[in-house]
Amino acid sequence: MKNKKFAEGFCFKKLFIFFVIGCLFGTYYEEILWFINNGIWTNRQGMIYGPFSPIYGLGVFLFIVLLGKNNDKRNLLKTFIFSCLIGGFSEYLTSFIADRVFGVEFWDYSNLFLNINGRTTIPYILAWGLMGSILMKLIYPFISKYIEKIPLKIGNILYYILFVFIVLDLVITYSAFGRMALRNNGVEPFTIIGKLYDKYYNNEFMYKKFPIMRPNDLHNGTDKASNFNWEGSKIIGHAFFNIDGEAYTNSKEAFLNGYNLGVRTFEVDMELSKDNKLVLIHNWENDNILTEEEFLKTKIKGKYTPLAFTDLLDFLASYPDIWIVTDTKYIKEELVKKEFEEMVRIAKETSRTELLNKLVIQIYNEEMYDTVKNIYPFNNIIFTLYQRWDGSDINEFEKICKWSSEHNIKAVTMWTNILRKEVKDLADKYNLDIYVYTENDINFAKEHILNGAKGIYTDTIYKLE
Repeated sequence: MKNKKFAEGFCFKKLFIFFVIGCLFGTYYEEILWFINNGIWTNRQGMIYGPFSPIYGLGVFLFIVLLGKNNDKRNLLKTFIFSCLIGGFSEYLTSFIADRVFGVEFWDYSNLFLNINGRTTIPYILAWGLMGSILMKLIYPFISKYIEKIPLKIGNILYYILFVFIVLDLVITYSAFGRMALRNNGVEPFTIIGKLYDKYYNNEFMYKKFPIMRPNDLHNGTDKASNFNWEGSKIIGHAFFNIDGEAYTNSKEAFLNGYNLGVRTFEVDMELSKDNKLVLIHNWENDNILTEEEFLKTKIKGKYTPLAFTDLLDFLASYPDIWIVTDTKYIKEELVKKEFEEMVRIAKETSRTELLNKLVIQIYNEEMYDTVKNIYPFNNIIFTLYQRWDGSDINEFEKICKWSSEHNIKAVTMWTNILRKEVKDLADKYNLDIYVYTENDINFAKEHILNGAKGIYTDTIYKLE
């Protein structure tokens, strides 16, 4: 009687093993390619646990399923053409599902030559054809023989362990993507599983696990993240946002709460620590100024995570769809310089100066503009009036509007009680948007919008619809 071989012939076990091989190859191929193009190593896995890229596994799986049975009889040209179609289709389909179902994108080829809806390109389809031909004519027949040489008992044990692991990994990964899409649309979890996903697979975790992933919809009426401008925001989370009803924390938990509810532009308070480091705090209580190390070791209100400017850059890197409005408090030139020089120093030391362009710098008077611009050419400036204009002298406001227009400043912010028709008319005359602070009543917020405000700073409101 002939001894039975492991994964003999054309069977599912062999297909599954090639799926895993494709997943592994894809991850390391993408990481090497990314390093060649960008000079840094970046995690390119497509599943939460393990270095697996399922799009490549799917491609290999489909190649073998569709081309494997008559592989030795099919000529190279037909194999190449079929591989082009299979690879291009799987890449396009993966991008489409990620976009339409989960609200994210892992690649965008819109700026590449001969792209197809930004999801794949003709050159990449030809590359799929080449890889598929190499797989089917060289790799598949060669590795297939060695798979069958694995001892039957050992092969089956390894197969079942790997199969269960991969299936669970796929279920967890795509459930996490699904829950993230619901979370970003403001849908609260209605089962214990949803709550666990929000705790362990929150947006911060997901964006760090998949660092090239980008949200495709900011859930606030704007277009794709790559095209989003902070001026499209109607809501600016004040001191990040509230957490458990607590305002002014500027904490990690407050940011995640606001982000998970759909807020994408955040105002953040900043102060210098005792050792002249920049930390996120509204004000030092009783003038008890701590060092950065002391501050970061002290939980806010006994339970929330304090942050430094370095952490803020981490957020900007991990959440590419957000904007940060700075509230740096100081108007004395010496202190302003210290703060902004510290921002630039940290960004340069961590090779992340490009993230400074995602900051919207609040200035408090005209002199501060030159001070800040001499330190770094920030692209986005907003004139915040609480230290400059109290709303009484309308002629003074016109001077501010005229100066702002001359310096390419596109927005001013003011207290809610200052906004009125003559203020709105002057702002319109100089093409300035008006933001008001701080409003936590949804009905008043809608009224401010009707009266001409472009948006509101708020601790609690995450949508105006």
